[in-house]
Amino acid sequence: TISFNGKGKVTAKPDVALIRVVIFNEAPTSKEAEKALAPRSKMMIDFLKKQNIDEKDIKTTEYNIFPQYSNPTYPEREAPKIKSYQAYQELEVKIRNIDKASEIIDGAVNAGANKVTDLRFTIDEPEKLQAEARAKAIKDAKKKADELEDQLNIDLGKIVNFSENTGGFPGPYYLEAKDF
Repeated sequence: TISFNGKGKVTAKPDVALIRVVIFNEAPTSKEAEKALAPRSKMMIDFLKKQNIDEKDIKTTEYNIFPQYSNPTYPEREAPKIKSYQAYQELEVKIRNIDKASEIIDGAVNAGANKVTDLRFTIDEPEKLQAEARAKAIKDAKKKADELEDQLNIDLGKIVNFSENTGGFPGPYYLEAKDF
């Protein structure tokens, strides 16, 4: 058997921005904290929808209710004391009009977000780019096979195996340690 490698490279500008919007509220009981968080969450989602963000692009990625302690570094023989509860909700928001990302972040804070984090620019449908790169790699491998057929004046026949490596990050590069 003879193997051929083909390379296919595609580049693209990011077409969506992703952010995480965090809302939390503290109250004496867990039920009160959760009850106080609900209208703030609704207000945030309403704001995002007014910014033309589709409901499918707003996801709750984390929701927690946990105690807050009055003595977080309590002495050895003293039990921790719960002073209140915090209800916490984190939304992942996909912004399809990346030119509005800054405006939406600022608006989210004004609409009641306690925190906006993890701004990332990415490709919405990477599968399309991967298919394009694959097609280029196959074309490159076929070109190499055709050249070899011509050079050796042989017929290679049909393809019997195919494998794909989508790349990744280069591995570490080690240098020899030297005394200075």
